[in-house]
Amino acid sequence: MSRIRELAGVLAGETFAICVLAAVVVVSVLAFCFEASPTLVISLLVIGAFTAAGETLLRSRHDKRDKS
Repeated sequence: MSRIRELAGVLAGETFAICVLAAVVVVSVLAFCFEASPTLVISLLVIGAFTAAGETLLRSRHDKRDKS
């Protein structure tokens, strides 16, 4: 149960939001400027969300370890 709370806390943080926003900006440029297919756009958004979640989780664990 503590892992779920940790994940929820991390995903509510601003680092995750910034990473997802960056992924959305890049995918939007691909979609509108280069007329990318909807399948590619959705795939890149999913990959961006997973990457942002992974980076945010790793960063939060590293920060907790440094404080100890």
